Formats: sequence, C-alpha cells, structure tokens
Amino acid sequence: MEVLDGVGAPFSLGDWLTFPGFHHVYKDSAGFEYKVALKRNIESLKPLCFEKYTVILFESNAIPYSYMVGVRFNRPGMATKYLGHLLVPSMFDKAFKSFKAFFRSKTGIPWDKRLDNIKLESLENAVGERGEGEETIAADKRPFIYIPPNADSPRGEMPDGWEDPVEKALRREKEKAQARKEEREHKERLEEAARHRKTMELRRMAAEDAAVEEDSEDGYGGLAPSDDEMSQSDDNSG
Repeated sequence: MEVLDGVGAPFSLGDWLTFPGFHHVYKDSAGFEYKVALKRNIESLKPLCFEKYTVILFESNAIPYSYMVGVRFNRPGMATKYLGHLLVPSMFDKAFKSFKAFFRSKTGIPWDKRLDNIKLESLENAVGERGEGEETIAADKRPFIYIPPNADSPRGEMPDGWEDPVEKALRREKEKAQARKEEREHKERLEEAARHRKTMELRRMAAEDAAVEEDSEDGYGGLAPSDDEMSQSDDNSG
C-alpha cells in the first residue's frame, strides 16, 4: 500500500507512520500520547523474545483536524509490517473508535478498562478485525499485553467516576481497617459497660450483706428495742 503526500510524490506506509510533515501523535487533555505498545512473548523462540504492535492515533497538522490510526507490527526474524486498513483520515470519534477496537481485538480488554487489571477475554470473542499483514499470527489466540505508564505519568483520559484500582484497593483496605477499629472500640465500650454494671451490682450486694450482718449482730432482726422493753427486761433480771 502507498500513501501520497498530496502533490504526487509516493510515500510508503512506513514513511507515512514516521514522517512528521502531515500529522503528529494525538495527545489528549491529560497529556497522554496515543502511541501504545502491545507485546506478546513468542513461545517458540529461546531466549525469550517478543512480538509487538505499535498502535498510533494520528492528528493532522492541518486545520480542520482529521484523525487516523496507524499500526506497525514487529517480530524477530521478520520484516516490519505496516497495517494500512485503518489509515484512513476521518473525524475523531470514528478514528478513536477504530483505535479502541484494535486495542481490544489484540488485548481482550476494552480501552476504558485498560487500567483495571481485569480478567482477559478470549481473543476468539474480542471485537475487531484482522488487517493485512496479520496472516502469520492469526492462529495464535493468546492476548497481547499492554503495560500502562506509571501512575505519576499521563495514562490517558478515563470515564467519569473511574478510580485507580490500586488507590481503590488502598481505600477499601483503609475503610476495612477503620471498620475493624470501630467494631473493636464498640466491643470494648460494651465490655467496659458490662464490667461497670457488674461492679455496681457487687457493691449493692455487699452493702445489703453488710446491712443484714449488722442487723443480725444486735439480735433483734434489725428492730431496735423500745424503752418499755428495756425497762421490762431490767425488772425481770431483778
């Protein structure tokens, strides 16, 4: 496939992907460049080797802007392949849709969930279509791996409400720790209240026992003798 520069001079597809005269790599509002590498190890080769797709979302230098997707495939021992079926200038939404579809077709992961550490889909069920130059790897259904930039680097815009899975895990662990702490403190308060009630009950019982014992010692069952009873007792003793 060849792409023309507008004045008749031919450019190969490889030149088009590297020549900066007409376009540049699209960068979103987060500062992320839409040039991603998808890698997969080659099981038949030792030592460990990788084959790789480089997927690029281009934005034209000219205004009004147009967009298109370029794909380069590299594999040790093979010439570089350029997949041209997506290299068609279009509006952003259409080009971005193609970019996301290709990403999912090779990784098994929707673009908007690329940072979520989700379980990989089977490539048999992933959306997308095979482009020219991919015949040599069509039989291998293992997914390609996307390794996103570190958290302190731009990683691309994400849907509203999205939360980093690492930060989410840390937040949930913090919430669980706080819940455990509150449960422990609540249990301690209940135990303290139970000890206090027991202490007060023991004190009440001790006071009652002391009162009974005091009444027993005077021999009147707790009733003090009247003056007449005391006088009669004296007469009887005389």
